[in-house]
Amino acid sequence: MRARTLRLGSRQTAKRYRSILAAALFTLVAAFAVGGAGAGVLPAAVPAPAVVDPVVSAAAAADPTRTLHVLVQARDPQAAGRLVAAVVAVGGTVRWSLSIVDGVAADIPAAALQTLAASDGVETISLDGRVIGSGFAPADPNLWQSVVGVDRLWGNDGQPAPPTPTIAIIDSGVDQTRAEDFGGRVITQVNLSSRDPNAAGDDFGHGTMVAGLAAGASSAYPGAAPSASIVSIRTADAHDESLVSDVVAAAQWVLDNRVAYGIRVVNLSLLSGNPSSFIDDPLDQALEQLWFNGIVVVAAAGNIGGPVRMDYAPASDPFIIVVGAAETHATLDTTDDTVASFSAYGRGWDGFTRPDLVAPGRYMIAPSPATGALTAEYPSNVAAPGYLRLSGTSFAAPVVAGTAAQLLARHPLWTPDQVKGALMETAQQVAPGTPQGAAGAGELDAAAAAAVDDPINPNAAINAYLVRDAGRTVLDGEAWSHAVQQSPGTWGAPAAAQAWGSAWGSAWGSYAWGSAWETAMWKNDANVASASGAAWGSAWGSAWGSAWGSAWGSAWGSFAWGSAWGSAWGSAWGSTTGG
Repeated sequence: MRARTLRLGSRQTAKRYRSILAAALFTLVAAFAVGGAGAGVLPAAVPAPAVVDPVVSAAAAADPTRTLHVLVQARDPQAAGRLVAAVVAVGGTVRWSLSIVDGVAADIPAAALQTLAASDGVETISLDGRVIGSGFAPADPNLWQSVVGVDRLWGNDGQPAPPTPTIAIIDSGVDQTRAEDFGGRVITQVNLSSRDPNAAGDDFGHGTMVAGLAAGASSAYPGAAPSASIVSIRTADAHDESLVSDVVAAAQWVLDNRVAYGIRVVNLSLLSGNPSSFIDDPLDQALEQLWFNGIVVVAAAGNIGGPVRMDYAPASDPFIIVVGAAETHATLDTTDDTVASFSAYGRGWDGFTRPDLVAPGRYMIAPSPATGALTAEYPSNVAAPGYLRLSGTSFAAPVVAGTAAQLLARHPLWTPDQVKGALMETAQQVAPGTPQGAAGAGELDAAAAAAVDDPINPNAAINAYLVRDAGRTVLDGEAWSHAVQQSPGTWGAPAAAQAWGSAWGSAWGSYAWGSAWETAMWKNDANVASASGAAWGSAWGSAWGSAWGSAWGSAWGSFAWGSAWGSAWGSAWGSTTGG
């Protein structure tokens, strides 16, 4: 009998390991009970079935006549070539080919879900759910440019700043007609929205605000990197909603076009609605490919407050830079700054604490189309014609993205890990009494970060499990999970031992990477709100795929699959950010 082999050093190995473990422990997949095989031994001739997101399975069982929007990923790049045929064979259609994650986005008949799952080469089938923006809410202006010190990086006529690399904004589009804010620096616009494929510009307004905070050049409301070029990649419709597959396609576009447009930084002020492990999540996987190819990825933490389980991509990913929102209280001293009540923080099921740091995100003024949906929704927040004053982690993330571009202008050979390290080791203390982990390593100090010569490596611990696989750098998820299970209190020592800078940063480093893992990993953490149900593929040591019904309830089903994809969730999201 030929031995059954798995590709080593990859997420696929990890996912396959979990599916085998789940079947052995909980008898979830009857196909593993193969007669004649020795105890605990899988015959080489029987491929393990695909791992199917429980939300997808539940939707198919509830209504076999419906069409499911899914992301189908292959076991390896060779098997990916057979996915289109597999989807078509069950009566489905392919919307995107997503080689960045060895997958496709597809619409399939619910009744054919299990047939597709059993198809040769299929590794996982996950929900192609909604991704929504992470910002909103009213109030007064602040002093954010001076608070974070980014104004000291702008240069002047006598001593101009070095040229900054291009920032890609994956969002609702950018209104490039705003000459005062962007001039001719919006060098290309791409629309990858499946929900609104013929739209142009930004009829919602969120993406324009994000671009303005990252790279606006208005004299009254300048962004963090006012000379940077901007690439706008639209994935959202007029309600600021995207599909996961569209955002993955945007990451693919950036990877393919990074050299042509000089892209070194990507901002994603959005959050998936589908909880999962970063190991399994296709959006996290796609963004890691950007990171491993030299592109700094900055994402918003989300506007769901804390402490919560940080299981939603891209904020769940430990490699990239995740940003929470601070309130400056209109002073230049960060020691009175507080973490905004809406700013999400906590640990995910994989054990990682998020966010990495905070930046001003409360009462931010930025350009937004006068005819856009955001202006119509918040007319009392018009600070000046064409400018809105809103709050959210959406608007903290681009402050860091613009700062990252400023750092790369001065340190063009830095890797994303080094940019992240410089930002985190120089982060400033916020107000006393801030809950542990809520501010990450502290509040952004752009000027101090730019002055760093040899940054720490905050990803040192997890980078030890990166390998080359099929021509790409990937995480060896199986090796990483074994290391954490065997030494939960010490596996993160390479990161915990970094010189985090201030006492505040050192305390965060100990919390994020130290002995807390012994109680946090797949267990209840006093610093994380309780939740009954694991992210669908992340429970390496607990009940895989457990009691989703009680965890998320019927409302989750309505959100994920209901006919009203639009306003209800978006309205509730907007109201949670506070005034």
